[in-house]
Amino acid sequence: RAVPRRGSMASTSTSVIPAALALYYSLESAASRGLSREELGKLLDESADFLCGCLGSYRAPSPNSKAEVESGSVHYGGEIRTLNVSVREVTIAVSGKLALDEVQAYALLRRCLAEDGAPMPTSLDAGLAQRVTTHYFRERLGVLKCVHALLMHAQNDGDLAEHGDNGAAMTKTLERLLGNGLEANLVDGLCAHLRGENAETQPTDKTLQSPFLSKLWATQSLEETRVMLECVFLMYYDRRTKCS
Repeated sequence: RAVPRRGSMASTSTSVIPAALALYYSLESAASRGLSREELGKLLDESADFLCGCLGSYRAPSPNSKAEVESGSVHYGGEIRTLNVSVREVTIAVSGKLALDEVQAYALLRRCLAEDGAPMPTSLDAGLAQRVTTHYFRERLGVLKCVHALLMHAQNDGDLAEHGDNGAAMTKTLERLLGNGLEANLVDGLCAHLRGENAETQPTDKTLQSPFLSKLWATQSLEETRVMLECVFLMYYDRRTKCS
């Protein structure tokens, strides 16, 4: 069976990137964070389509997205963002470095800078490239860890002391993901990783020339493969997931 190209698994709603690592922490400790069932349910509902696509929800660069960024007016999250010339140039550069859709690259850049409390840059220097790459890799793992947390919950859904009322929201989301193609997306993504068929898993010559980035890439590739293997095991181990 042919492996789908990145982006073919994701719906149009996956253009909005969830704060995946923050969502993972919410799944792991919703009660201690004071999240109600409704609040967690809302977070999961907003992120479900993206999680269902797994790493395939991070789309490849496209002429349409590039043209949108270059126009200086980006539609994202129900809002229209205005980009000046330097921000457009940095966004296109980030997209090229990460092999990531231009609009998604813009959203990722904004979130990375917001976390650092930094202003929008005028160029993509080595320091910013490292920060954005680290942030992107962290969020990719966050997406997989969210899926892993939902699957782990399916193994322990009898433990009300651990999840309480929030368990119902997690169960509902997992059922939604499985019904919308999580099995195929996860297995196809894992197989593509193992065969080295994903562009984002291949280090560029510039990456290999950087000790920091080459080590980061190697670690990321192994971690993504490991978490996907665990997810696949959990998915097939639990008969309640009803995978084909």
